[in-house]
Amino acid sequence: MSAKINIAKIRNNVGAKEDFAFDITEDDVTVEGWQIADRLKVEGTVTNKDGYLLLEGKICGELIGACSRCLTEVREKIDESFAEKLLYKADTSRFSDLAFGELEEEYTIYDGDVFDFTDLLVENIIASLPSKVLCREDCQGLCPHCGHNLNEGQCDCVFEDIDPRLAILTKLTYSD
Repeated sequence: MSAKINIAKIRNNVGAKEDFAFDITEDDVTVEGWQIADRLKVEGTVTNKDGYLLLEGKICGELIGACSRCLTEVREKIDESFAEKLLYKADTSRFSDLAFGELEEEYTIYDGDVFDFTDLLVENIIASLPSKVLCREDCQGLCPHCGHNLNEGQCDCVFEDIDPRLAILTKLTYSD
């Protein structure tokens, strides 16, 4: 099931309202780099505001991703509200003084009786996620040589951090 709402009943009735509620699973949407833990709950309303439709709602649930440093599984709760102004394609002619690009900045243009807002949901989910996901604040990450998770203890790697451009200097000896 994708996120679709039948808006035919309210499109021509100022003040009309349509409630919606459904669940989204992994089969319905893809959020790059994340999995839906069980399901995301989506609920809200679409209201005819005389000239446009106002889509308001909330997405709740949990996503599973990987820590940016050690790749350990991380669970991130989602509790995101969204609001979008929808404008029927045939009604765009009322805004002849605005360029179509300017119109699209303020409204989402739709056509037909069913509005699919799956992409809008995915955009809101992505916007609510942290840019850098960590399993914990002091995550040590992985050893750059053997890949051992340093949160589980030190590895046996022995290495010296020498800039390869300066490695030739290690051959020099000092004489007094």
